[in-house]
Amino acid sequence: MLFQRSMSSIALGLALTVAALSTGCHSGGDFGSTKSLEQRRAEFPIVAEDWRKIGYQLDWTGFPEVTGNLPVQFIKAYPDLVVTLEGGSHLTFLEATTGNRRASNQLANPLTKFVALGRDGDRILAISEAEVFTVDHQTGILRSRQKTEKNVATEPVQSGNTLIFGTPSGEVLAHLAVGSVGGVKAWGFATGSAIMHKPVLIGPFVGTVSQAGAVYFLDAQTGGLAGSNSIYAGLDTDPVSDGQAMYVASVDQSIYAFAPQGGAVLWRHRTSTPLRSQPAVHGGKLFVSVPGQGLVAFDCANGNIVWTCKNFANGVVVAVNRANLVVFNGEEAALIDAQRGDVIDRAKLPGIAILQPDTFVDGNLYAVSKSGVVAKFLRR
Repeated sequence: MLFQRSMSSIALGLALTVAALSTGCHSGGDFGSTKSLEQRRAEFPIVAEDWRKIGYQLDWTGFPEVTGNLPVQFIKAYPDLVVTLEGGSHLTFLEATTGNRRASNQLANPLTKFVALGRDGDRILAISEAEVFTVDHQTGILRSRQKTEKNVATEPVQSGNTLIFGTPSGEVLAHLAVGSVGGVKAWGFATGSAIMHKPVLIGPFVGTVSQAGAVYFLDAQTGGLAGSNSIYAGLDTDPVSDGQAMYVASVDQSIYAFAPQGGAVLWRHRTSTPLRSQPAVHGGKLFVSVPGQGLVAFDCANGNIVWTCKNFANGVVVAVNRANLVVFNGEEAALIDAQRGDVIDRAKLPGIAILQPDTFVDGNLYAVSKSGVVAKFLRR
């Protein structure tokens, strides 16, 4: 799948939002002075012993093109290359084996807001709120620009040759962007209020939640209604799925599991505070950081609490390493036993803006620093 999103990529949505807002706050082309590679490296200390505590070792560091002091907003790692997109619209390709720069291209002006990166064979797709940019994966040369019928607000999910977005206008928009024909709206479904968090695929269905709390399940190929429901408020995080149900952590102080066909609530767990940390699902468990409780593992089948880890607050599960959870809270990472919830080890990891694996289970781990350095870590 082009846009099958790793859990870590969702997990750091808040960091990306902050980065995007930072981009929007600059005006008149004043983006600060560009730092040297030595300065960027110095602002990202890598202590080998700390990374060993969570089961990784450094492979390489790379330096994508950056505009002044604007941050890297997106990273996608593939077996042959690593793609980054920073706040000034610079797209950079790094060699996956060495970290050396393959190519770079500034796709648009520095105030263009991008929402996603993806890939279609030898083409890299960089998606702004109004256009899909197609770039050659070897040379970085722009091949095409397609306008979407409406501005989009979310990373898409892919179903067949269509990319399915949420929009600020409240429409679920399916855009035909890959294959021999592109740039065409495949279908749309109006929900009545803004959809600001990524849709999710559940088998043949796509699920969305609007900021007014409207829940819809649609046939991913046709846009036909398969089910609907509602909750009492919107989201600060993306829904997730294990292929059987859609799981939602809401600011209405509840966690929900929905059946896509019909939209029925399978279970609901109430909390004492709004939920703002990205959930993750793996191995029959849903992992959610609940304020005042810690990281909680729920049984996906019935919503029962399997365990609670009170010793690591505000963490998001970004990867699985040898059956243990890698959890990150923006400043510190912990290795947590997935079966019992015990903290195996923990380490301070300062200066990181994004922490994301190439594969959620037993993959390589990529860290993007606030200073614009990319570091690749291998499992030990």
